[in-house]
Amino acid sequence: MQLTTIFFMAMVLLFAAPVAGQEGTDTTVYVGAPVPVWVEVADVEGEDGAHDVSFSVVWADARSGLPFSTAITPGDLVVLLPRTEDADEDDLRANGCRFASDDFSHGDPSLRPTDREDADCTSPLVEFMPLIGVEYMGHPMACEEATLKDPEEKDPAIRYYGCYWAEEPGG
Repeated sequence: MQLTTIFFMAMVLLFAAPVAGQEGTDTTVYVGAPVPVWVEVADVEGEDGAHDVSFSVVWADARSGLPFSTAITPGDLVVLLPRTEDADEDDLRANGCRFASDDFSHGDPSLRPTDREDADCTSPLVEFMPLIGVEYMGHPMACEEATLKDPEEKDPAIRYYGCYWAEEPGG
């Protein structure tokens, strides 16, 4: 009887150990924001073709491994502005004016300025820009102009864009 009890307890422990090891496993399914990057493009007064470009990020959970789940380092995020009023997506990606990110801490909710990579690169006034683009670590993002709640407040020298994945990163 005592041997049977010992054998039974050993079997319980043997089968319970793997189950106990699974407790606390993160089974959360992480989903990134549908529009994770927001961009502000503003004409620089008195400087033809010059723009101030800033961006903000909807951060992913740091445990997720998704894009925007870690800090952004210099050059990770690039905003592309067209050189002409008739630029298309191919022209934008090949010849656009590039504005690169600087260090940006994960979770920071602020609007961050970018650095223009080529000081001689100029773009049309924002009210005449046909499109903009964003690349995050080489992955293209498409952008659409955001609609303001009160269209009467729209400043012709400033545009806001929401940017989303043109194709899934890594695939």
